[in-house]
Amino acid sequence: MSQMLKEYIIRNTRWKNSVIFNFVYMFYLFLKHYISSGYRFYRIGRLSTEKTSDTLVILGAGNTLNELTDENREELSKYNVAGLSYACVFPVDQQFYFYESPPGREAALMQEHVKKVFPAVMEGQKSGRLKSLIWKNSEYRIFSGFEDLGGFICPMVSAILSDNLTTIKQVLRYYGLMGLNRFFLLQKRGSASALVQFALMMRYKKVIFIGVDLNSKGYFFQYNHQYDRYNFLDPYSLEVGDRHSAGHRSNDPAFGLPIIEILQAMIEESDGVEFYVSSPNSELSTFLPIWGWQKDTLKDSEIH
Repeated sequence: MSQMLKEYIIRNTRWKNSVIFNFVYMFYLFLKHYISSGYRFYRIGRLSTEKTSDTLVILGAGNTLNELTDENREELSKYNVAGLSYACVFPVDQQFYFYESPPGREAALMQEHVKKVFPAVMEGQKSGRLKSLIWKNSEYRIFSGFEDLGGFICPMVSAILSDNLTTIKQVLRYYGLMGLNRFFLLQKRGSASALVQFALMMRYKKVIFIGVDLNSKGYFFQYNHQYDRYNFLDPYSLEVGDRHSAGHRSNDPAFGLPIIEILQAMIEESDGVEFYVSSPNSELSTFLPIWGWQKDTLKDSEIH
């Protein structure tokens, strides 16, 4: 019955694009996740005490990570880094690492995480490279039956229902004005959008996207033998569900509003924050300026 009701609401454009209804849906998800996570709640604003820089790097797992030189990675030590996905094994210190365990229905991907990904996260924590560990989707409680995530921070993450950019911008505006970003994160289509909200809540002045490519399914570890020892498999081959021939799934219009449009809308609503992308090979470079690495770290071919 609940699934039928959800499908009816999603098909009802008037409800789906109502700002008020989106807030109702947002709080419904908050409550649902709170119960599903075993009544664990961490106010995301508490992480502001961990901030040590005015610049945040949102570190994805795209192939453009392989473009970074040793000098580029050294420069990143001056900033706060928020890692996602397989970035847990990338050799830079990450002040925040957002771990995403798979849902129970994706059994093959679950085993990949249990055997390979989660141990890599723990290895990163033990080495001191991954500092604050954040379990982004703790509502997937089934994973805690395989691994102990007791030491992870568990913030709530709610989703925007609408696919209308005007509605999305209005929701974001009120979400910020009401100070709700201090209590939980808001996202649409993918984790990069949640980390944009994280950056805004933490009041960073500059945000750099690195490894957030959106135009390819390729992960950095697939094109660099340095990571062969982890023996990670392409998660696209393990997840349940249809796959499309386009680039990253979150940016594929076959599955909904592309995340690049959502990120652009979020950035347009973030007054006073400068956003950059590290590489012209990222889809984000279509509307974001390229980060200017320190001149002594640039290759000749990278100087504009």
